[in-house]
Amino acid sequence: MELEPACQTLFPIFRKNAAMERLRLKKLTPAPLQFTHYLYPGGNQSFRFVILHLITSLDKIAVKPSNPGDELGGFHHQEKGGPLSSLHGRSIGNYHIQIHVKPLQYRGGWTHFSLYLKDQRGRISSQRRPNGEWMKTPVLEGIHSRGGRGVKGWVEVGDYFPIVHFKGRGLPTKTTHLSREGLDQGIFHLLGECVPPGGHLMLAYEVSYESPLHRETQETLIKGFPPISTSLGNLLFRAGFRLVKDWYLSEGGHEGPRKLWGEKPLNEVESRGFDVKTFLQLLAFLSGKPNTTCFERERLARRRALDIVEDLDLEPNLSPLRQAIVHIYQIGFGAKAVERCARHTCHQIGEVLKTTHFEDDRMRGKLSEISRNCFEGV
Repeated sequence: MELEPACQTLFPIFRKNAAMERLRLKKLTPAPLQFTHYLYPGGNQSFRFVILHLITSLDKIAVKPSNPGDELGGFHHQEKGGPLSSLHGRSIGNYHIQIHVKPLQYRGGWTHFSLYLKDQRGRISSQRRPNGEWMKTPVLEGIHSRGGRGVKGWVEVGDYFPIVHFKGRGLPTKTTHLSREGLDQGIFHLLGECVPPGGHLMLAYEVSYESPLHRETQETLIKGFPPISTSLGNLLFRAGFRLVKDWYLSEGGHEGPRKLWGEKPLNEVESRGFDVKTFLQLLAFLSGKPNTTCFERERLARRRALDIVEDLDLEPNLSPLRQAIVHIYQIGFGAKAVERCARHTCHQIGEVLKTTHFEDDRMRGKLSEISRNCFEGV
Protein backbone atom coordinates (compact mmCIF):
# COMPACT_ATOMS: atom_id res chain seq x y z
CA MET A 1 0.00 0.00 0.00
CA GLU A 2 1.28 3.44 -0.88
CA LEU A 3 1.29 6.30 1.59
CA GLU A 4 -0.71 9.42 0.81
CA PRO A 5 1.50 11.79 -1.24
CA ALA A 6 0.75 14.53 1.28
CA CYS A 7 1.95 12.29 4.11
CA GLN A 8 5.18 11.55 2.26
CA THR A 9 5.81 15.27 1.84
CA LEU A 10 4.96 16.35 5.36
CA PHE A 11 6.52 13.50 7.32
CA PRO A 12 10.17 14.70 7.24
CA ILE A 13 9.15 18.20 8.27
CA PHE A 14 7.03 17.14 11.22
CA ARG A 15 9.39 14.42 12.41
CA LYS A 16 12.12 17.02 12.89
CA ASN A 17 10.03 18.83 15.49
CA ALA A 18 8.33 15.77 16.97
CA ALA A 19 9.71 16.20 20.50
CA MET A 20 8.57 19.80 20.66
CA GLU A 21 5.10 18.94 19.40
CA ARG A 22 4.75 16.18 21.99
CA LEU A 23 5.23 18.72 24.74
CA ARG A 24 3.17 21.50 23.19
CA LEU A 25 0.07 19.58 22.16
CA LYS A 26 -1.93 17.57 24.66
CA LYS A 27 -4.68 16.15 22.49
CA LEU A 28 -4.15 12.71 21.01
CA THR A 29 -5.11 11.93 17.49
CA PRO A 30 -8.20 9.85 16.69
CA ALA A 31 -7.80 6.40 15.22
CA PRO A 32 -6.16 6.27 11.79
CA LEU A 33 -8.53 7.10 8.97
CA GLN A 34 -7.82 8.27 5.44
CA PHE A 35 -5.27 11.05 5.60
CA THR A 36 -7.41 13.18 3.32
CA HIS A 37 -9.83 13.50 6.27
CA TYR A 38 -7.23 15.41 8.30
CA LEU A 39 -5.59 17.32 5.46
CA TYR A 40 -8.78 18.69 4.03
CA PRO A 41 -8.89 22.50 4.47
CA GLY A 42 -10.24 23.44 7.88
CA GLY A 43 -7.69 25.76 9.46
CA ASN A 44 -4.59 25.14 11.53
CA GLN A 45 -6.33 22.55 13.72
CA SER A 46 -6.44 20.16 10.76
CA PHE A 47 -2.66 20.26 10.48
CA ARG A 48 -2.30 19.86 14.25
CA PHE A 49 -4.10 16.55 13.88
CA VAL A 50 -1.69 15.57 11.11
CA ILE A 51 1.30 16.38 13.32
CA LEU A 52 -0.08 14.40 16.21
CA HIS A 53 -0.92 11.48 14.00
CA LEU A 54 2.63 11.35 12.73
CA ILE A 55 4.07 11.63 16.23
CA THR A 56 1.88 9.10 18.03
CA SER A 57 1.36 6.59 15.23
CA LEU A 58 4.60 6.54 13.22
CA ASP A 59 4.25 2.79 12.87
CA LYS A 60 0.65 3.05 11.65
CA ILE A 61 0.55 6.04 9.33
CA ALA A 62 -2.91 6.38 7.82
CA VAL A 63 -3.22 4.88 4.39
CA LYS A 64 -6.05 4.25 2.03
CA PRO A 65 -7.38 0.72 2.38
CA SER A 66 -6.46 -1.71 -0.37
CA ASN A 67 -10.07 -2.82 -0.55
CA PRO A 68 -12.73 -0.07 -0.68
CA GLY A 69 -14.98 -2.27 1.41
CA ASP A 70 -12.48 -2.40 4.27
CA GLU A 71 -12.91 1.16 5.54
CA LEU A 72 -15.20 -0.01 8.29
CA GLY A 73 -13.83 -3.42 9.00
CA GLY A 74 -12.74 -4.89 12.26
CA PHE A 75 -11.85 -2.06 14.58
CA HIS A 76 -14.49 -2.98 17.13
CA HIS A 77 -12.73 -6.29 17.78
CA GLN A 78 -9.75 -4.49 19.31
CA GLU A 79 -11.76 -3.85 22.45
CA LYS A 80 -13.63 -7.13 22.55
CA GLY A 81 -16.12 -7.22 25.40
CA GLY A 82 -15.81 -3.50 26.13
CA PRO A 83 -18.88 -1.28 26.48
CA LEU A 84 -18.35 0.38 23.10
CA SER A 85 -17.94 -2.90 21.26
CA SER A 86 -21.31 -4.03 22.62
CA LEU A 87 -22.96 -1.36 20.45
CA HIS A 88 -21.76 -2.93 17.22
CA GLY A 89 -24.70 -4.30 15.27
CA ARG A 90 -27.36 -2.81 17.55
CA SER A 91 -30.51 -1.58 15.82
CA ILE A 92 -31.72 2.02 15.70
CA GLY A 93 -34.96 2.15 13.76
CA ASN A 94 -34.24 0.76 10.30
CA TYR A 95 -30.49 1.17 10.75
CA HIS A 96 -27.69 -0.75 12.39
CA ILE A 97 -24.74 0.64 14.30
CA GLN A 98 -21.21 0.10 13.04
CA ILE A 99 -18.73 0.96 15.79
CA HIS A 100 -14.96 1.36 15.47
CA VAL A 101 -12.78 1.52 18.52
CA LYS A 102 -9.07 2.16 18.74
CA PRO A 103 -7.24 2.29 22.11
CA LEU A 104 -5.03 5.36 22.46
CA GLN A 105 -1.48 4.23 23.12
CA TYR A 106 -0.51 7.17 25.29
CA ARG A 107 -3.63 7.36 27.44
CA GLY A 108 -4.30 4.26 29.48
CA GLY A 109 -7.97 3.32 29.42
CA TRP A 110 -8.82 5.83 26.70
CA THR A 111 -10.38 4.65 23.45
CA HIS A 112 -11.17 6.63 20.35
CA PHE A 113 -14.46 5.60 18.78
CA SER A 114 -16.40 6.29 15.60
CA LEU A 115 -20.07 5.35 15.37
CA TYR A 116 -21.56 4.89 11.91
CA LEU A 117 -25.03 3.94 10.76
CA LYS A 118 -25.68 1.33 8.08
CA ASP A 119 -29.00 1.28 6.24
CA GLN A 120 -30.93 -1.77 5.06
CA ARG A 121 -29.15 -1.66 1.69
CA GLY A 122 -25.76 -1.89 3.38
CA ARG A 123 -24.82 1.75 2.76
CA ILE A 124 -22.75 3.57 5.39
CA SER A 125 -23.49 7.08 6.68
CA SER A 126 -21.64 9.67 4.62
CA GLN A 127 -21.09 13.39 4.21
CA ARG A 128 -20.37 15.41 1.10
CA ARG A 129 -17.14 17.38 1.23
CA PRO A 130 -16.88 20.92 -0.19
CA ASN A 131 -15.07 19.62 -3.28
CA GLY A 132 -18.09 17.46 -4.09
CA GLU A 133 -16.61 14.12 -3.07
CA TRP A 134 -18.52 11.81 -0.73
CA MET A 135 -16.81 10.33 2.28
CA LYS A 136 -18.00 7.74 4.78
CA THR A 137 -18.48 9.72 7.97
CA PRO A 138 -19.42 8.65 11.50
CA VAL A 139 -22.54 10.02 13.10
CA LEU A 140 -20.61 10.33 16.35
CA GLU A 141 -16.90 10.49 17.02
CA GLY A 142 -15.12 10.92 20.31
CA ILE A 143 -13.27 9.43 23.25
CA HIS A 144 -14.33 6.86 25.83
CA SER A 145 -12.48 6.51 29.14
CA ARG A 146 -12.79 3.73 31.67
CA GLY A 147 -12.02 6.27 34.40
CA GLY A 148 -9.70 5.73 37.32
CA ARG A 149 -8.23 7.43 40.40
CA GLY A 150 -11.65 8.19 41.79
CA VAL A 151 -13.10 9.28 38.44
CA LYS A 152 -15.90 7.22 36.93
CA GLY A 153 -15.93 6.32 33.26
CA TRP A 154 -16.88 9.01 30.79
CA VAL A 155 -17.48 9.75 27.12
CA GLU A 156 -16.66 12.89 25.17
CA VAL A 157 -18.35 13.41 21.80
CA GLY A 158 -16.35 15.81 19.68
CA ASP A 159 -18.32 15.46 16.44
CA TYR A 160 -22.00 14.75 16.04
CA PHE A 161 -23.70 14.98 12.64
CA PRO A 162 -27.50 15.17 13.12
CA ILE A 163 -28.06 14.96 9.35
CA VAL A 164 -26.49 12.02 7.50
CA HIS A 165 -26.62 10.70 3.97
CA PHE A 166 -26.56 7.24 2.47
CA LYS A 167 -25.12 6.95 -1.03
CA GLY A 168 -24.04 4.19 -3.37
CA ARG A 169 -25.09 0.79 -4.68
CA GLY A 170 -26.68 2.46 -7.71
CA LEU A 171 -29.45 3.95 -5.58
CA PRO A 172 -30.53 7.56 -5.10
CA THR A 173 -28.86 9.35 -2.21
CA LYS A 174 -30.96 9.22 0.93
CA THR A 175 -30.84 12.03 3.51
CA THR A 176 -31.79 11.20 7.10
CA HIS A 177 -32.56 13.80 9.77
CA LEU A 178 -31.94 11.89 12.96
CA SER A 179 -34.09 14.18 15.10
CA ARG A 180 -37.09 14.18 12.74
CA GLU A 181 -37.06 10.39 12.58
CA GLY A 182 -36.63 10.03 16.34
CA LEU A 183 -33.27 8.30 15.97
CA ASP A 184 -31.10 10.78 17.87
CA GLN A 185 -32.44 9.92 21.32
CA GLY A 186 -31.98 6.21 20.66
CA ILE A 187 -28.35 6.70 19.60
CA PHE A 188 -27.49 8.79 22.66
CA HIS A 189 -29.37 6.41 24.93
CA LEU A 190 -27.18 3.54 23.70
CA LEU A 191 -24.08 5.68 24.09
CA GLY A 192 -25.20 6.49 27.63
CA GLU A 193 -25.18 2.78 28.42
CA CYS A 194 -21.39 2.90 28.06
CA VAL A 195 -21.11 5.38 30.96
CA PRO A 196 -21.40 3.91 34.48
CA PRO A 197 -23.42 5.53 37.30
CA GLY A 198 -21.48 8.52 38.56
CA GLY A 199 -19.88 9.09 35.16
CA HIS A 200 -20.47 11.85 32.66
CA LEU A 201 -20.97 12.47 28.96
CA MET A 202 -19.57 15.59 27.28
CA LEU A 203 -21.00 16.82 23.98
CA ALA A 204 -19.25 19.61 22.08
CA TYR A 205 -21.52 22.30 20.67
CA GLU A 206 -18.73 24.53 19.34
CA VAL A 207 -17.83 22.83 16.05
CA SER A 208 -16.06 23.78 12.83
CA TYR A 209 -18.75 22.44 10.50
CA GLU A 210 -22.19 23.82 9.75
CA SER A 211 -24.91 22.33 11.95
CA PRO A 212 -28.18 24.14 12.79
CA LEU A 213 -28.53 22.00 15.91
CA HIS A 214 -25.15 23.04 17.28
CA ARG A 215 -25.67 26.66 16.27
CA GLU A 216 -29.06 26.74 18.01
CA THR A 217 -27.54 25.34 21.19
CA GLN A 218 -24.69 27.83 21.18
CA GLU A 219 -26.91 30.85 20.50
CA THR A 220 -29.53 29.95 23.09
CA LEU A 221 -26.86 29.41 25.73
CA ILE A 222 -25.59 32.92 24.99
CA LYS A 223 -29.16 34.16 25.56
CA GLY A 224 -29.13 32.53 29.00
CA PHE A 225 -31.35 29.51 28.36
CA PRO A 226 -30.81 26.53 30.69
CA PRO A 227 -28.35 24.08 29.09
CA ILE A 228 -30.77 21.19 29.54
CA SER A 229 -33.47 23.04 27.57
CA THR A 230 -31.33 23.21 24.42
CA SER A 231 -31.62 20.60 21.69
CA LEU A 232 -28.31 18.95 22.60
CA GLY A 233 -28.95 19.27 26.34
CA ASN A 234 -32.27 17.50 25.96
CA LEU A 235 -30.47 14.62 24.21
CA LEU A 236 -28.18 14.22 27.21
CA PHE A 237 -31.12 14.21 29.62
CA ARG A 238 -32.99 11.58 27.59
CA ALA A 239 -29.82 9.46 27.61
CA GLY A 240 -29.91 9.26 31.43
CA PHE A 241 -27.83 12.29 32.38
CA ARG A 242 -30.10 14.08 34.86
CA LEU A 243 -27.97 17.18 35.37
CA VAL A 244 -26.63 19.16 32.42
CA LYS A 245 -24.31 22.16 32.55
CA ASP A 246 -22.45 24.37 30.14
CA TRP A 247 -18.77 23.52 30.47
CA TYR A 248 -15.66 25.37 29.42
CA LEU A 249 -12.36 25.09 31.26
CA SER A 250 -9.53 27.31 30.09
CA GLU A 251 -6.33 25.27 29.77
CA GLY A 252 -4.03 27.65 27.93
CA GLY A 253 -5.21 26.78 24.45
CA HIS A 254 -5.67 23.01 24.97
CA GLU A 255 -9.17 23.05 26.41
CA GLY A 256 -10.90 22.08 23.20
CA PRO A 257 -14.35 23.27 22.09
CA ARG A 258 -17.10 24.42 24.40
CA LYS A 259 -19.36 21.57 25.41
CA LEU A 260 -22.32 20.44 27.43
CA TRP A 261 -21.54 18.19 30.39
CA GLY A 262 -24.16 15.67 31.48
CA GLU A 263 -23.92 13.96 34.86
CA LYS A 264 -25.25 10.44 35.37
CA PRO A 265 -26.37 9.98 39.00
CA LEU A 266 -24.47 7.49 41.12
CA ASN A 267 -27.60 6.27 42.93
CA GLU A 268 -31.25 7.11 43.60
CA VAL A 269 -30.42 9.69 46.25
CA GLU A 270 -28.14 11.59 43.89
CA SER A 271 -30.69 11.21 41.10
CA ARG A 272 -33.35 12.96 43.16
CA GLY A 273 -30.87 15.68 44.07
CA PHE A 274 -30.05 16.21 40.38
CA ASP A 275 -33.76 16.35 39.56
CA VAL A 276 -34.37 19.05 42.15
CA LYS A 277 -31.50 21.14 40.77
CA THR A 278 -32.81 20.69 37.25
CA PHE A 279 -36.33 21.61 38.35
CA LEU A 280 -35.15 24.85 39.95
CA GLN A 281 -33.23 25.81 36.82
CA LEU A 282 -36.24 25.17 34.62
CA LEU A 283 -38.62 26.85 37.06
CA ALA A 284 -36.60 30.06 36.83
CA PHE A 285 -36.73 29.79 33.03
CA LEU A 286 -40.44 29.02 32.76
CA SER A 287 -41.37 31.84 35.14
CA GLY A 288 -39.08 34.38 33.47
CA LYS A 289 -40.01 36.99 30.91
CA PRO A 290 -39.72 35.52 27.39
CA ASN A 291 -37.05 36.82 25.06
CA THR A 292 -38.89 38.34 22.09
CA THR A 293 -35.71 38.72 20.01
CA CYS A 294 -35.55 34.95 19.46
CA PHE A 295 -39.06 33.86 20.31
CA GLU A 296 -39.15 30.75 18.10
CA ARG A 297 -36.19 29.29 19.93
CA GLU A 298 -37.66 30.46 23.23
CA ARG A 299 -40.90 28.65 22.43
CA LEU A 300 -39.16 25.39 21.54
CA ALA A 301 -36.90 25.58 24.61
CA ARG A 302 -39.89 26.11 26.92
CA ARG A 303 -41.69 23.17 25.37
CA ARG A 304 -38.66 20.96 25.96
CA ALA A 305 -38.31 22.34 29.49
CA LEU A 306 -41.93 21.50 30.29
CA ASP A 307 -41.52 17.94 28.99
CA ILE A 308 -38.46 17.50 31.22
CA VAL A 309 -40.26 18.94 34.24
CA GLU A 310 -42.98 16.30 33.84
CA ASP A 311 -40.36 13.52 33.92
CA LEU A 312 -38.54 14.64 37.08
CA ASP A 313 -38.70 12.74 40.35
CA LEU A 314 -39.50 15.47 42.89
CA GLU A 315 -40.13 15.56 46.61
CA PRO A 316 -43.80 15.82 47.69
CA ASN A 317 -43.55 19.53 48.56
CA LEU A 318 -42.59 20.39 44.98
CA SER A 319 -45.03 18.10 43.18
CA PRO A 320 -48.04 20.47 43.48
CA LEU A 321 -45.96 23.29 41.98
CA ARG A 322 -44.92 21.03 39.12
CA GLN A 323 -48.55 20.06 38.47
CA ALA A 324 -49.61 23.70 38.50
CA ILE A 325 -46.94 24.65 35.94
CA VAL A 326 -47.95 21.83 33.60
CA HIS A 327 -51.58 22.95 33.86
CA ILE A 328 -50.69 26.61 33.27
CA TYR A 329 -48.78 25.88 30.06
CA GLN A 330 -51.63 23.88 28.58
CA ILE A 331 -52.97 27.07 26.98
CA GLY A 332 -50.20 26.89 24.36
CA PHE A 333 -46.87 28.33 23.29
CA GLY A 334 -47.82 31.35 21.23
CA ALA A 335 -46.18 34.68 22.02
CA LYS A 336 -49.01 36.03 24.17
CA ALA A 337 -49.70 32.61 25.70
CA VAL A 338 -46.08 32.14 26.80
CA GLU A 339 -46.01 35.59 28.40
CA ARG A 340 -49.23 34.83 30.24
CA CYS A 341 -47.94 31.41 31.36
CA ALA A 342 -44.71 32.90 32.67
CA ARG A 343 -46.65 35.49 34.67
CA HIS A 344 -48.97 32.86 36.15
CA THR A 345 -46.04 30.58 36.97
CA CYS A 346 -44.37 33.42 38.82
CA HIS A 347 -47.57 34.05 40.77
CA GLN A 348 -47.86 30.32 41.58
CA ILE A 349 -44.36 30.29 43.09
CA GLY A 350 -45.43 33.09 45.42
CA GLU A 351 -48.51 31.12 46.48
CA VAL A 352 -46.43 28.04 47.23
CA LEU A 353 -44.10 30.07 49.42
CA LYS A 354 -47.10 31.32 51.39
CA THR A 355 -48.83 27.98 51.90
CA THR A 356 -46.11 25.30 51.94
CA HIS A 357 -43.83 24.32 54.79
CA PHE A 358 -40.30 23.36 53.72
CA GLU A 359 -38.17 21.44 56.18
CA ASP A 360 -35.08 22.56 54.30
CA ASP A 361 -34.68 26.33 54.56
CA ARG A 362 -32.37 26.27 51.57
CA MET A 363 -35.25 25.18 49.34
CA ARG A 364 -37.39 28.08 50.54
CA GLY A 365 -34.46 30.41 49.96
CA LYS A 366 -33.98 29.22 46.37
CA LEU A 367 -37.70 29.50 45.58
CA SER A 368 -37.73 32.98 47.09
CA GLU A 369 -34.82 33.99 44.88
CA ILE A 370 -36.61 32.68 41.79
CA SER A 371 -39.76 34.55 42.84
CA ARG A 372 -37.87 37.83 43.17
CA ASN A 373 -36.34 37.48 39.71
CA CYS A 374 -39.27 35.99 37.80
CA PHE A 375 -41.67 37.74 35.43
CA GLU A 376 -43.54 39.82 38.00
CA GLY A 377 -40.31 40.67 39.79
CA VAL A 378 -38.64 42.11 36.70
